[in-house]
Amino acid sequence: MFIEKIMGLVYRVIDSLSGSEKRKSNKPEAEKSINSESSEEPRATVLTEIVSVKTVKPKAKDKAPKTKTPAVPVKSEPKKKARKSSEAPLKPLERVTVTKKMSSVRSGKKISSTFAAQMLTELKNKKMKVVSEAAEINGKKSLAWVVWALGVADKTKMQEGISIHDVSSLLYHAAKIEIYPINVSRMVHDNDQYIRQVSQDKKTKRYLLTDEGRALVSALPLADLVA
Repeated sequence: MFIEKIMGLVYRVIDSLSGSEKRKSNKPEAEKSINSESSEEPRATVLTEIVSVKTVKPKAKDKAPKTKTPAVPVKSEPKKKARKSSEAPLKPLERVTVTKKMSSVRSGKKISSTFAAQMLTELKNKKMKVVSEAAEINGKKSLAWVVWALGVADKTKMQEGISIHDVSSLLYHAAKIEIYPINVSRMVHDNDQYIRQVSQDKKTKRYLLTDEGRALVSALPLADLVA
C-alpha cells in the first residue's frame, strides 16, 4: 500500500510537470497566432484602403451649360458703280518706220550712199579726174577734199545738195581718200564762206558750195580716178 501511494504521487508529479510543459509550449503558439492576427489586420486594412482608393472614381466636374451665341447678321456691301472715265479711248498704235541712223565715226568704205554712187557713175562715164590726196586749201587737206566733193555735186546737178556721209563715201570710192563724216562736219561748219546748207530731210542736212567755194575747185590739183 505504501508503494502504491508513492507511485500515485509520482504519477501526479509527472502529470503536473507534463501539464506545465504543455502550457509553456502552447504559449508561443498562442502568441504567434495573436501576432499573426495582429499583423494581418493592418495588411488587410492597407489592402482595403488601396482598393478603395483605386475604385473611387473622381467626381466629374460640373460643366457649365453651353450658351449659344446669337448669329450676327452680315451686312452686304452695296455694289460700287463703275465710274465713267473722262479720258478719251486709246487709239490703235500706228506703225512707225525707223530709219537707221548712220554713224558720224564710220569709215566711208562702209557707208552705203545712193548720191555718192550716182556721182561716181557720172565721173566714170565722163572720165573725169578726182582730187589729189596732196591738195590743200588754206593749209588744210580735209577742206580741199570736201570742197572738191561738193563741186562734183554741182557738176552732177545735185540741186538738193549732199550730206556729210555722201561726201565721205564719194571720196573713198572715187579717190581712196579716207575721211570720217565727223571730220567732214567740222570742215562744213568752220568754213561757211565756202559751204552753205541748201536742204534738210529730218535730221540730215545737205550742202553745196557758195560762189567763193566754186572758184576754189578749179585751182585744186587733180589725179586719175581710182575706182
